[in-house]
Amino acid sequence: MKRLGGIVLFLVLVLSTAVTAKSIITFSGVYAAGEAAVDVQNKFKELLEERSGGKYEVRVIIGSAMGGERDHIEAASAGALELIAMGPGDMALYAPEYTLSDIPFLIRDRDHFFALWLGEVGQTINKLSLEMLGVRTLGVMYRGPRYLTSNRPIKSVEDLRGLRLRLPEVEPIIRVWQALGTAPVPVAFHEVYSALQTGIAEAQENPIMSIYGYKFHEVQKYLIATRHIYSIAKFQVSEQWFKKLSAADQQLIADCMAEAVEYGNQLVFQREAELMDELLASGMTIIEPPELDLDGIRSEALKIIEKMVQEGMYNKELYDKVQQL
Repeated sequence: MKRLGGIVLFLVLVLSTAVTAKSIITFSGVYAAGEAAVDVQNKFKELLEERSGGKYEVRVIIGSAMGGERDHIEAASAGALELIAMGPGDMALYAPEYTLSDIPFLIRDRDHFFALWLGEVGQTINKLSLEMLGVRTLGVMYRGPRYLTSNRPIKSVEDLRGLRLRLPEVEPIIRVWQALGTAPVPVAFHEVYSALQTGIAEAQENPIMSIYGYKFHEVQKYLIATRHIYSIAKFQVSEQWFKKLSAADQQLIADCMAEAVEYGNQLVFQREAELMDELLASGMTIIEPPELDLDGIRSEALKIIEKMVQEGMYNKELYDKVQQL
């Protein structure tokens, strides 16, 4: 009788553990603390754990602790990572002709950005990512535009002639700015501040958060509102893992991600406005349309971009659709 009681107790413990056991979801990303994308990861964790009634536990990993964008894509594709947060590396690494978000001056403004990513073009790109790589895109977050900063005023294409401009080593970006008359300067990112301080470079380009965070405003006088690239963060799920879930759980995860991404968008809008005020208060002078002939600069940029499209660097059909939005 005593042995039977022990067996019953053992079964009760096993069943209790089975009922209370949580499914672990690893949500890994390449973004560092302070980035709105990390806030999205944490918001998703909060929402899913609460709304699943404890069924899921989300483990958030940040700062490229599990590798770069290629590592994340490959792990998610193989089902080794459930959720990933990264930039447009899915297309940039495996189908660069679809990396439209990296083309300078193609996206005109915030509304155009959302029209691209929430419409047919974005759906086409995300469908390709699913078919090619086995990762499903659950959300795309706005990370804000890139601005040019300089120690001399830039108001037109003519003002760009000979400008010693530090650029990332990305071919389309370099080709476009060269075509606009600048003289690109190869400087590692961690050396940009000193290059600007010493005059090795006269100018650089980055999002507002980077300009403020890396204190470029201390060594740059002018903030030029070129807003030439609108950066994105993608939040993607391993299709191999996702399709094993019930329809209800798939919908729950998709809904939580959509809400978390919208939360992230609002954070970026707010921070962008706050940091702009900080930069101007620090003594920077902003040059924006109509003082800045942005239409003239964009027109010149698109000439070289259209040449790159004709060369096959970008998918012409999608490029034309973005232009028409």
